[in-house]
Amino acid sequence: FYFCKTQSTLVSPFYFCKTQSTLVSPFYFCKTQSTLVSPFLFYSLLKWGSKMERDIIKLTVVVICFIIAFMGKKSAINRKDHFLLVLALLATVAADYFLLIPRNYVIGVAVFCFAHIFYVLRFGGAKSWRLLPLALPLPVILLFLNHDILIVVASAYLSLFMLSYSTMIHAVRHKKYPPINNILIFAGMTLFVLCDISVVIFNAGMHGFYNNLAIETFAEHIIWLFYAPAQICLAISAREFTNKKVVI
Repeated sequence: FYFCKTQSTLVSPFYFCKTQSTLVSPFYFCKTQSTLVSPFLFYSLLKWGSKMERDIIKLTVVVICFIIAFMGKKSAINRKDHFLLVLALLATVAADYFLLIPRNYVIGVAVFCFAHIFYVLRFGGAKSWRLLPLALPLPVILLFLNHDILIVVASAYLSLFMLSYSTMIHAVRHKKYPPINNILIFAGMTLFVLCDISVVIFNAGMHGFYNNLAIETFAEHIIWLFYAPAQICLAISAREFTNKKVVI
């Protein structure tokens, strides 16, 4: 009941417009994060409901983050920046659907690659598409060596994520965005990295690379505790908080 109430509150256009001016408040922002993340403390840690129900709730949170980003067009610091963010989050929703519902990991990870392509274009600027070939060598080599297709796609994802994170660091260091947006972008992408590290640790345990059930279980539980706040930060990172427009 609480989670359904939270969804309807966050998605309400009226409430979202009303809270635009208060999102920068540290107290309100932390409260917003805890409201979205708290269901995972119950559904993930306490294992309430079926796995399908928990996966649907996870996907719903990502959809909510996409809606929040999509509704911020009029208050965006830059229309192009906002458009690329929306495309990245749309790809994220699609990727999480394939990973959580039909559990098609090859398609899910492949679609996630597009999310990071959009983040490279967002953080890197007009000519950043020239950086994308840098992500090709590793997956091409693995494909040539006849590795499993999932390994090849995962290597492409890793390469693109490293590229998107490095372009983000460059953008933040050169103050491409206003201070609050820089903080949100850095926090979102860094939490994203921590989430993926947790995924690697969990899957390594699942496939027998180490034998420690406690570490494997802990990694499984913290994946979405990193991932949900990461998507929240990124979802509002294109919004104008300081009346300072950005030229991309």
